[in-house]
Amino acid sequence: MSTAAVPQTEMQREAFSDDHLLFCGLDTDDATKQRQQQPFVARPDPGTTFTISQDDLDGLYNFPDPFKGLRREHGRTIDLVDRKLPEEIFLDLLGSNKSPKPRYLAGVGGAGKSSIMLMLAVLAMRHNKALFAPASAPAPASTSTSPLVASAPGPARASFDGVIFLIYQPATYSFVDDTAELAAFGLIYEMQVNNRRFLQSRMFDEPAFEVLKDAFVRRKTSSRDSEASLDQWGRIKAALKSLESQSHRFRVLVLIDQWNAIIEANALPVGDRDKLEADHPAQDFSRLDASFGCSLFVTAIGSSLSNGSVEVWCDAQAGDAKVTVQPLTPEEAETLRAIWYYRSPSLAVTREEMQRQFLDLGGVVHILQWYASSHFKNNFNSDLQDMYWSYYGCRLDRVRKRATSKRRLVEDLTAIFVHGQTLETLDDVWLETNMVKRDPDDPRRLIPVSPCTRRAALAVLNQMMTDPRFEV
Repeated sequence: MSTAAVPQTEMQREAFSDDHLLFCGLDTDDATKQRQQQPFVARPDPGTTFTISQDDLDGLYNFPDPFKGLRREHGRTIDLVDRKLPEEIFLDLLGSNKSPKPRYLAGVGGAGKSSIMLMLAVLAMRHNKALFAPASAPAPASTSTSPLVASAPGPARASFDGVIFLIYQPATYSFVDDTAELAAFGLIYEMQVNNRRFLQSRMFDEPAFEVLKDAFVRRKTSSRDSEASLDQWGRIKAALKSLESQSHRFRVLVLIDQWNAIIEANALPVGDRDKLEADHPAQDFSRLDASFGCSLFVTAIGSSLSNGSVEVWCDAQAGDAKVTVQPLTPEEAETLRAIWYYRSPSLAVTREEMQRQFLDLGGVVHILQWYASSHFKNNFNSDLQDMYWSYYGCRLDRVRKRATSKRRLVEDLTAIFVHGQTLETLDDVWLETNMVKRDPDDPRRLIPVSPCTRRAALAVLNQMMTDPRFEV
């Protein structure tokens, strides 16, 4: 896809005329005609898509809700734009006999952090499936219904022929909300499901895993009751830490999505009913230097969490560990357009229309997916517009609740979205809206994520200024 006409810098994007960036991109007769056309859509190049099969999903206890919707739309499998990052991180775990440096994925909301975490979980599942497949068994026929499966090769081979023990927490807010005992029970059950190939294998019967195997058996107390799940989690944790990579052919991959949930609950003042309990199993995942033997610790965080705001970073590792997940590139947006078409040929979005949406939404893949889903609704324009305004409106409400006054809110809206000025306070709450990001050239300055977010903020500002009940 040629990018000659695509604004590349933040200043160019902000200056891109609203005449070219209509709210939905489909409010004109020309756009309607474009949608009715059947444009040629090239099949994605090999290696540009990541197809998650039904078999992959069946092996996981849980995965984020948005992907459950995609599975329904895609026909029991999920096709994603391959961001390459998951394979790079995963190969780092396979290629070292020591624990790789931890990673925390950062970026604006909807940029694709959760999809990268899911891909990492799937790569671990596929590795174990290949490890425990019978040597004499023929390669199983693909159960994928994806028309793109031929263009989605597996990960590069690595020398490690041991097991990857997976701890995957995709819904950390729910995990944190549970009591310590219930959270430990759920965590153990999830590990049993996600690692059942290993736990049911002959390898698990080897003497080297005797302690770990015993830890997964719930003991009886002196009164013949089952031991507390917290106690059992403590034994499992100790057993994991005792296993060595080379002698046991064993490594641990820890994936904690929505890591903010743990950090925020820990930061609450003593006495707050929502403060994380000291013995809650989430505490074991509360620091970036958390270790489970030879393990790789990967988290995904919201844009508001900064190095200086919380004491979870391990010495000098925070800077090296940060991986910023960028919005889609123009080429990746073209791959996404092809995924839409080959999954649903009736969803024939022209290249020009996709470019317009790409620019308007700042390449945020989660919001772009809404655009595709809305094509199947009866009231396409109004439905899409309602989703955009609902999404960003809820985020503006967070700022409104924490602003000391309406006057202050108006001043902040004007400073960020009209004049591009820096703010003295409330930076974090604005970042939590996912409507702004830090200017890479001036971290003190917040800039709109996309023209769409800018229009949403200006609409709220205009509403407040014209409200007769509002006094400046």
